[in-house]
Amino acid sequence: MSDGIPLGTIAGLPVRANWSVLVLLWLFAWSLATTLPQTVPGYHTRDYWVAGVIGAVVLQMSLLAHEATHAVVARRAGMEVSSVTLWMFGGVTRIEGRSPDSANPVLDRVLRSTHQLDLVALMIDGVHLAKACCIVALGINIDGVKHPLALVEGSTENATLVTDLLVDLRERCLDVTRPMLVGLDGSKGLRKAILDVLDHPVIQRCQLHKIRNVKDHLPQ
Repeated sequence: MSDGIPLGTIAGLPVRANWSVLVLLWLFAWSLATTLPQTVPGYHTRDYWVAGVIGAVVLQMSLLAHEATHAVVARRAGMEVSSVTLWMFGGVTRIEGRSPDSANPVLDRVLRSTHQLDLVALMIDGVHLAKACCIVALGINIDGVKHPLALVEGSTENATLVTDLLVDLRERCLDVTRPMLVGLDGSKGLRKAILDVLDHPVIQRCQLHKIRNVKDHLPQ
């Protein structure tokens, strides 16, 4: 993951921002500055731009607060949090190691190293919950046993988010040099991330997603 632009620290936790945050700040500030005169007329142009900038900053602060919540929960579970990075449509809280809490088997399985799993296939998909999107990675070993590997939250199935997920798996000893069957739903962002990180992926379109897409275009 790119280090990004350093913003400071919160409780000793480095906070950074990807360059895409600057794009979001500009677009949000510009949007408010150009629409507020129509809904709240009578103020100077400078005032609308000030309101736009403040609104953009508040939006980013809300995203930061969201990611900080992830960091607090992870630390309370006994895990080490190395950094928080803000992106255009969300953020990433970087968690290192594994939970020492043996009473939490789900966290323990998801955060463990992958080198002992002998994975031959990956399944990556986005699960939409309300306005959020969780990217889930599932590994399948040589015996056909499925292992939950990672879960990250964002707003869309974008290539940047999935790339960060795959890089994290690589740092947890996923062998990206061996041929790997990867099942995807057809998202271009997921495909790009796979091709960027894995050396020899064999990409397979999920047949269930394909059937759903075809049915969506058929007359009722």
